[in-house]
Amino acid sequence: MKIFNLIILASFTKATDFTLDANAHVRCFPQSANVLFLIDSSTSSGANNFVDLINRVIPFILDEFNESLSKFLLSVVSYTQKLTEIMPLHESFDIDLVKAKITILQQDNQIPNHILALKKSATVFTDLVDVPNFCLWFTDGDFIENFKETINQADRLKSFCQIFIINIGSNNNNMKLMRLASAPNFVFDSSKLDEFLQKTRRIFISACQQSIHRKFSTKLIRFKHDTQEF
Repeated sequence: MKIFNLIILASFTKATDFTLDANAHVRCFPQSANVLFLIDSSTSSGANNFVDLINRVIPFILDEFNESLSKFLLSVVSYTQKLTEIMPLHESFDIDLVKAKITILQQDNQIPNHILALKKSATVFTDLVDVPNFCLWFTDGDFIENFKETINQADRLKSFCQIFIINIGSNNNNMKLMRLASAPNFVFDSSKLDEFLQKTRRIFISACQQSIHRKFSTKLIRFKHDTQEF
């Protein structure tokens, strides 16, 4: 009778708070992300909504991301007919300084060029695939330009990042917004920030867990072949 003993050692690349015991489990928390704030600063969203966005909504999200992530790269772009890059994608920044830059944003009565803004957004995330890429698009959902081309540019952007849309307008054209977002449930009203943050946290954690699985490697360290006669 032949007896084969196969011994395998599983090795793990160290992750945040990893434990292995009789009840093996992984506690994984997000470490990094790349984030773009794409801000439609046209007047069609209404002055009060825009002030709320600049003074409350975006600072609140910044604080939450800063608390949830050990680091994140941030880019901020504002647009109407033309683009204003308030901040390029950058790792080392002062949250208070970013807030100060954002709070001086002014609305412009020009018609927004969403197509140009989406094209620019795709360039921000080129070759950044190791961590979650998020595009947080703050817009009123009033797309009066070529909507088919807007869809094409949004679909192209989705190959680089996940598009979350936060509706800051009053027309509430959610059908169009849902078509442009990475998923229908990635559209949020500015009053539903908690729901948005819960969704992003789940994605952070999922991405972190997937990263652990990719780094998991199994090595055969010994194969013992015993032959015994009975």
